[in-house]
Amino acid sequence: MKSVLNMLSVVVFLVIFSCFAYSQTDPPKSTSRVTVKYDKGKDMTQVSLKPFKIDRYDQEKQMGGNFKPHQMEFDAWFSYKGQATGPIQEVTFRFHCTSNTYIFLHGQEVIVAIDREIKDKDRGFSLGMSEYRSESPKFNTVYEENMTLKVP
Repeated sequence: MKSVLNMLSVVVFLVIFSCFAYSQTDPPKSTSRVTVKYDKGKDMTQVSLKPFKIDRYDQEKQMGGNFKPHQMEFDAWFSYKGQATGPIQEVTFRFHCTSNTYIFLHGQEVIVAIDREIKDKDRGFSLGMSEYRSESPKFNTVYEENMTLKVP
């Protein structure tokens, strides 16, 4: 569980700074990993990181029966008014977990690791607790959990 949370902290760190980089430049364009959509009716632009799989299967396998196998995906998005890049009010992070049983059962604290290079001098900060929502089992075997965190 600790290795998954460490991986999540690295992913969140990278996304935060890539999202804020968009607020510093010309209007963003869609890429293979990022989608940009402008809604004329609302006069809002949404920038989304496409979902990607967080995979640590090698460590899960080594832990044997202590940690249930599952699939975890991560995506993030933010919006701003108009087409030209503007102020970003909040960034939303979503962690989606699919398994044959519940893995998390409640929201988790999301911590961003800043510096992991200096032994025993790790630095980071908490983004807060995620909101938790689960889906009823589909086909009696697939459980879905969503943890969402909005960061101002």
